[in-house]
Amino acid sequence: MRLMNLALLVIDMQNEFFAEGNPEKPSLHAAVEYINAAIALFRKASAPVIIVSDIEEPTRIPGSPSFGLHESITAEPGDLRIDKRAGNAFWETDLDAQLRARSIDMLILSGYCAEFCVLNTFRGARERGWPAAILKNGIASAHKDRIRLVEDICDVISYGALEGWMGLLNRKP
Repeated sequence: MRLMNLALLVIDMQNEFFAEGNPEKPSLHAAVEYINAAIALFRKASAPVIIVSDIEEPTRIPGSPSFGLHESITAEPGDLRIDKRAGNAFWETDLDAQLRARSIDMLILSGYCAEFCVLNTFRGARERGWPAAILKNGIASAHKDRIRLVEDICDVISYGALEGWMGLLNRKP
């Protein structure tokens, strides 16, 4: 039996969105637990973690404090980084080529904002032929009903199911 090569996308978990007063902040913090747990599973299986960051000129640009990945996310320097200028992380980036170069078969998506960048990236993946699933409880929005909507209309994988699947990847034949 051939097991799939999975990649985890962590979308737009940037400092700007964790700022005081942002109504999404509680949802972001709730998603961090699931995102970091998934990151740990992917690291154990030597599967790629891909950090996707959104550029919004003139304030959220590479090198600016607001652009940076929030410290609560357990990223590592070797993680692939994709900077995007649109809601879909595939649009005018080299994400597709990077995934193909790593022989990835399926994507697990997490991050912010459920109804915008996460959903757009999910659709972009599907348009390009990538099997994809949303990490249940691993997406954030100011609106719980929108998280639920995205989880209802997209394929979803729970942390428990992902843990079982990743456990299969870690088995030695």
